[in-house]
Amino acid sequence: MEATDETARTVTGDLRPVYQIMRRLNLGGDVASVLDAVAEGAAATVGFAVAAISYLREDATLEIVSVAGSAEAREQLVGTLVPLALMEEELALADAWGSLLFIPAERLADLPTDGWIPVADAAAPRDEPSPDDPDRWRPEDTLRAPLRSPEGELLGLLSVDLPLDGRRPDAARREQLEMYADLAGIALGNARRAVDLAEQVRLGAAVDAINSEAVASLDAAQVVDRATASIAAALRSDWVRVRVVGAGALPGTDHGARFPTGHAETPAPVVAWATREACDHWAAGTVSLTTVSADGAMLTTHTRHLDTATRRPVAGGAAGWVSQPLSPRTDIGDEAERAAVLAHLHGNDLSSMLMAPMGAGTDCFGYVVLARRDGAGTGDRAVPGAVPGAGGVAGDGGAQGPADGAGSGAETGAAGWSTHEVRAASQVARHLGQAVLNARLLEREHVLVEQLEALDVYKNDLISTVSHELRTPLTSIQGHLELIEDDPAAAPAASFQVVRRNLDRVLSLIDDLLTLKRLTDREATSEAAIVDLHQLAVDAVAAFRLHAQEDGVRLVLQPHGGPLLISGDHDELERVALNLVGNAVKYTPAGGEVSVSVERSERFVRFVCRDTGLGISKPDQEELFTEFFRSTNPEALARPGTGLGLSIVRRIVQRHGGSIRLESELGEGSTFTVRLPLSRL
Repeated sequence: MEATDETARTVTGDLRPVYQIMRRLNLGGDVASVLDAVAEGAAATVGFAVAAISYLREDATLEIVSVAGSAEAREQLVGTLVPLALMEEELALADAWGSLLFIPAERLADLPTDGWIPVADAAAPRDEPSPDDPDRWRPEDTLRAPLRSPEGELLGLLSVDLPLDGRRPDAARREQLEMYADLAGIALGNARRAVDLAEQVRLGAAVDAINSEAVASLDAAQVVDRATASIAAALRSDWVRVRVVGAGALPGTDHGARFPTGHAETPAPVVAWATREACDHWAAGTVSLTTVSADGAMLTTHTRHLDTATRRPVAGGAAGWVSQPLSPRTDIGDEAERAAVLAHLHGNDLSSMLMAPMGAGTDCFGYVVLARRDGAGTGDRAVPGAVPGAGGVAGDGGAQGPADGAGSGAETGAAGWSTHEVRAASQVARHLGQAVLNARLLEREHVLVEQLEALDVYKNDLISTVSHELRTPLTSIQGHLELIEDDPAAAPAASFQVVRRNLDRVLSLIDDLLTLKRLTDREATSEAAIVDLHQLAVDAVAAFRLHAQEDGVRLVLQPHGGPLLISGDHDELERVALNLVGNAVKYTPAGGEVSVSVERSERFVRFVCRDTGLGISKPDQEELFTEFFRSTNPEALARPGTGLGLSIVRRIVQRHGGSIRLESELGEGSTFTVRLPLSRL
């Protein structure tokens, strides 16, 4: 009976610390006190001189945060950092005792120190086992209990040393140690989830606020201007750049905003690199993390997939898993771009950069770039209770959350960018992209409305001009036909000439309208052939020589050495030459001169028509090549015309890949220069 009571008292005594720890957990006790209680229980109840708890920091190192059993051990060990990679080498040698990992002394001989420091004042074993006892605890023996989240993610380690009985723990004591490790894992997991949830709520509210701010404006420039400072505050960034890349249909829509506003503009090579990277990342559904090396001489980028992640087992899975680090790359553009980006970061005292592409659908509109200085961001953020960091493993490039969404989302990427921050940056960029798209759609709508209004004006001008141009000659024809009908025999010959001249005018107008329709028809094609530009000039001068002589105008063709071949439609190019020469003769008073010449350069040919005629005012020059435009000069208006000739000339020249230039002064004549590419056949 006494033995039974003693056993009951022992069990009750062993469970009382566990009960107290569970009460603290259930009542929401701070994580630091819970971890201290776990370490004390592992030391006192399980029977070890020293027990220590380390947690896995965001920079992939294990930091000892709680030590029990020895004041000297606490002073020596608290704050000690051990890289996870080094600890993994040790854990890979361990024997699995349930969830515990035991490394016999002989297997650690070739490994570097792991930060587990022998303690001088540790209590001596109560019972010295025989040196030949196979279960005797050796000084270098190591026993560690992985601290895991409910999903199996490695959060830290519970390590014990120097058993009070000098022996390796039996099954019962191992079970007790596993229980304490589970409690520590729950404490760390709860702390992480608390920080995780708080960060999600904070960033979620910030993203919603930025989105509301962005959609409040329908101007793309205002969208990014309003959002930049809010992005910097929400994502704890020292430096922010937002750039909208101009749309092809909307020239001049490039716009950039920056925070702080006093910083200099981003150099062009950095903008070019960032724009190209943003488009690539948008197409791939990724973001970019860029860091400067410790010596400040090298850039490393990391491509971060937002929708996929992998888990990497630790010690073959015996110690749980950590998120798979990203693979870094150093191929940042060419050498000049790398130097420009590095110099830009150095110039602003920045050590890490997160770039999220901005767009909507399949279109990339630009990027959001956030940067931090050393020590900024979430790397030192404290969890409730005193453990400085929400856990997670970054490795070289930062970690990603579990593929199925389990575990914490507070894993950190390069230079302290947490997963939540990376996702928030991506969401902000997407929201801004949608706002920019909405603004651009509105801008396009305004452009379309203006085009429709212009088309309506054009239609009215067309109807008015054509009606006028047809009414005048047809009225004249009608009058003279009435004279002929009254007395056909006595009808003057001049009436027939008037009828003929006005019919030619009507036919010319109809021909111009049909030509204009064909040139504006997108489906209309022309057959390219070899055309001699010099011969076209000769023919045009010959066609108007008699008319020029009748008007007292000297028409001159400047000599040229021979054929000047280009590729194009003969009839269309002939119309250009005839129109320019005909206009020059028509608008040059008697005694004036019209000179026609052709020239050749290395890549182009030129058709030049100069006259000493009426000239064209500067305001008229701005609209000269639009359909149905007639000069405001009364003297020029006295000459008949439809206002279609130069418009047709411009369209033909553009269809042939060329350009037309006008130089003129009112009263001093005009020079039209047509430039066309040499033959491509």
